[in-house]
Amino acid sequence: MNIKKTWTDLDAVNVIASYMRNFEFFQINAIMILSNIANERDLESLTEIGSTIEIFTEMTIECINEPDRFVKQEFYNLEEIIKYDIRNIEDGENNCLMSLTGLLLVLYKISLSEKRKLEIYEKSNFKDSLFELIKTGNEAEKQHALQLLISLCFDKNILFKVKKENELINFIKNLLSSKTIECIQLEKACNNFLWILNQEESVINKNLKQFSN
Repeated sequence: MNIKKTWTDLDAVNVIASYMRNFEFFQINAIMILSNIANERDLESLTEIGSTIEIFTEMTIECINEPDRFVKQEFYNLEEIIKYDIRNIEDGENNCLMSLTGLLLVLYKISLSEKRKLEIYEKSNFKDSLFELIKTGNEAEKQHALQLLISLCFDKNILFKVKKENELINFIKNLLSSKTIECIQLEKACNNFLWILNQEESVINKNLKQFSN
């Protein structure tokens, strides 16, 4: 069963977007749902996605720099489960906690739209906070931050800028060479990041959809 096709047949994206416009309390939940069911055309055409990026980049920056608490989360690592203390912030309007990994995942899914990559990357202070998280976060936080950065780097303008971030690049190279990474997904993300830095634009365009998936 194709779940995304079912959502499309039900016109779910437009229904949820309409709720988002009319019921402010539903906004955060609507954003998280839309990031999972919207296709690239939806992500490019929905005017609400612009405000979504604004909200989630601001929340991510706050969560990285001033988390309200740390909550233990489980992550699968091959056949074992690893627990990490993940940064969270309190969403007072919706009376819930928002995890840093959840925030990054929403931005990652939105970043699969070519139109939205620069919008995310160029938000004030977002890049610096993301880079700092890659350097100082735990392995799960590093992994999610790197996966978002890799997706953003499929924009040639962003890639050009990231290639100049020598401190970040050297940090990732040293992390890989240290052989201390426990999480296999983080190791994969580090390798993928170094791979994309060495690709020509034509190769990146050819592999964009396959790599992003």
